[in-house]
Amino acid sequence: MSHVLLENRSIFNILSSITKKILQIIAYSSFPPQLTIFLQKLRGVSIGKNSVIGRFVYIDDYKPELVNIGKNVVVSTGSIILTHKRNITDYKVDKAYYDYPYIFGHVVISDNVQIGVGSIIMPGVNIGAGSIIGAGSVVTKDMPTGCLVMGVPAKVVKNFLEI
Repeated sequence: MSHVLLENRSIFNILSSITKKILQIIAYSSFPPQLTIFLQKLRGVSIGKNSVIGRFVYIDDYKPELVNIGKNVVVSTGSIILTHKRNITDYKVDKAYYDYPYIFGHVVISDNVQIGVGSIIMPGVNIGAGSIIGAGSVVTKDMPTGCLVMGVPAKVVKNFLEI
């Protein structure tokens, strides 16, 4: 009996993954933004009111439910939000990259954040409220509230709270 339950669970996981992937493909190029948000919410992404997700935004296929986007957030075209990466802390040259396990992390984008075109948000990152992520930035660590963040890797360029 437990073997049947295990098989059903496995089939459910496969079908769920396929459904999430199909929704991501449609959401990726959908228009208007309200449709994109609707499709991403179906995938499990948490998205607050008045937020906008541009076209060609990729939100990770692995565990999209780990992404939390606040209210009044703009995620610009071509941005990528990841919830997984490989654990290469014990990397060895003679070991295949795909043999390293995944590390998963929540991504929290607080209220009133603007993410510039082509930015990449890595797993486990929290972006503070009212921050601006400059175009093409790669955010690899938590960013404070009310800052302008730019670069690869992204660094705080300006703190609007100190003005």
